[in-house]
Formats: sequence, C-alpha cells, structure tokens
Amino acid sequence: MPVRRVTCRYERLLLAGVTAGLIALALVPDGLTRKSLVLAAAGWQGGQYRDSSNPAAGPGPAATTRAPAKQLALGETAVQRPRLQPGEAATLRASYEVPEPIQVRETRIIRYDGLVLARIERVIARPGGSVTSEYRVDVPRDAAEGWYAVTTTVERVDAGTRGGAGEQKETGFFVDTKATANSAGSTSAPPAPKAAEDGIAVKLWSEKPRYRVGDRLTISFETNRDAFLTIVNVGTSGEVTILFPNRFSGGHGVKAGRTYRIPETTDSYELELKGPPGVELVYALLTLKPVLFLATDFPSAGAVFPSTAERVSRVTRDINVAAKSIPLREQAQAMIELEISR
Repeated sequence: MPVRRVTCRYERLLLAGVTAGLIALALVPDGLTRKSLVLAAAGWQGGQYRDSSNPAAGPGPAATTRAPAKQLALGETAVQRPRLQPGEAATLRASYEVPEPIQVRETRIIRYDGLVLARIERVIARPGGSVTSEYRVDVPRDAAEGWYAVTTTVERVDAGTRGGAGEQKETGFFVDTKATANSAGSTSAPPAPKAAEDGIAVKLWSEKPRYRVGDRLTISFETNRDAFLTIVNVGTSGEVTILFPNRFSGGHGVKAGRTYRIPETTDSYELELKGPPGVELVYALLTLKPVLFLATDFPSAGAVFPSTAERVSRVTRDINVAAKSIPLREQAQAMIELEISR
C-alpha cells in the first residue's frame, strides 16, 4: 500500500475487484443535485502554479548515481491536505521524472460524483530531471460535502514526437462542510460512541496525532451498534486505500462495543509510514445495511487491502452516493488526520 506500507510475508497482488452490493443505489445525482454542481463548477476555475525541479546532475563530484529516466514517468499525485473545508485552498501536487529537455502537457481534472468540475491544463518546457508541480485552487464556498477525485496526466508534446497516451494517476480528497471535532488522532480511546436514540455512531482513533516516516501505525475503532464499516485512507503519497474490510478482517461486519484495530495483534502484517511528510486522512463510513465499494473475495495469499488503482473516481463517487442515499439515522461518519514528519 502507498503510505501505510504493508510489511508482511505475502506478496502484493492487485485485485480486479468490482463494486458490489450497493443496495440498488442510483449512481447519477438527481436533477437538483446536478444543477447545484454545475453552478459550483465555475468556482473551481482559476488558481496558480508553483514548480520546483532537480535537474539531472552532470559529471563530477555532485553527479548522482541514479540512472536517468528513459521516459516521462509520473511518480506521485496528491492533495497536500486531503481534508478541506469550503473556502480553503487545495494544493494539487504531481511529481514526475523527465528524461530530457522536452515540452510537457500537465492535465488535472477535478470530479465530484463523476461530474467534471474543472479541467486544468498547461504545456511547459521542462529540463531533464525530477519535477514537482503544484497547482493551488480555492475550494468554492458552495462546494458540496463529500469525496472528490483528482486525475492527473502528464505527456510529452515536443515537436519531435507524436505525443502519446502519457501517464495518469488518481487521488482523492474530502470536503467537510460540518468540520467535525474528531479531526486529529488521539493518544487514547475516546468515550464510547453515542448517537441520538436508535441512531448509530462510530469512533475512530490512533495512538497519537503525529508520526515520523518509518513509524508503525495502528488505527482503532468502535461502534455503538452491530453494523457494517468501510475505512478509507488517503496517504501523503496520494494513494487511496481501503483499510477495512481487508483480507484479515473476515468481512466488514462489526459488533457493537468491541474495539477493533488495524492491524489486529494476530494479523500477519504491519502498517509502516513510508512518507513523504504531510497529512494523512483516515475516513470511516458506518451503515446498518451492507455496502461494499470493492470486492472482498481475497485470495488466501496476496494483497492485504483491495486495490483502488485507477478506480478512485468510481470508489469516491460510490461512497458519496451511499452517504447521500442512506437515511441519516442509518449511517455515521468519522475522520482523523495524522501529521507525518521526517
């Protein structure tokens, strides 16, 4: 997995899982929702770039021993802080390797529920070497709450080539219009989850709110009702991972009053923070009825977590659909942010 790297005795196996069991939820927003999204889309236009680069070193004492890139290669794409409130700035970061001086087209697409809110594109001359490109855009004050997907593509467009498909990666971020208090990791278990009469609630916590790259991490949670839980992690590398359910959890059903941990002490893996420094988001969605966003028929060996590779747009859309379609008394959400330093 990306930031919370899994160190276990099994090799990673990418799953070709598909969305399942969405309780017949409609995947297209209704007319009023779509109209409001169209109105909000204009607010995502505009912004500013900031670039940094590490040109390929020449001969001599300062030369790097790393082999130069043979082709344009997109490394990481991330949102600098993946939990935002309306009016705050979203910094969309992309790191990539340039094999030689060329023209590069950078394209960033922001989506909500499958609707394109913004397409940000530029062509820029790049020297060979490592590049970090950032685009800063304000979240509109009327932005809808929920998950947003960012698709980033880089491709060469210099006159000597025909271009190509380029390289593409997806990440996500969450716009929180409620700004709940449970926003930082805790050093101890919070009080038992409480909700309105007959409602449901989930508590989510970590051992501490700040970690260093290389630290091991344990996420804990508890619910007040027997229910079904999904936990999503957006790492500082931008990779989106479903932490629960996983291959060791035995499904996504949970029992009221029991404290669960990721990983459990009996699990054969660890969560290791691989960086880079930044802020991680851990999000939990609890529902009374089973809702699955990726297949959970894990093989006996292989990946601990289901892969969201190239499916972030779909997974974030489906989570939004579930959150908007399930009655509020039958669902609960919780989030924590973790600061990662060197």
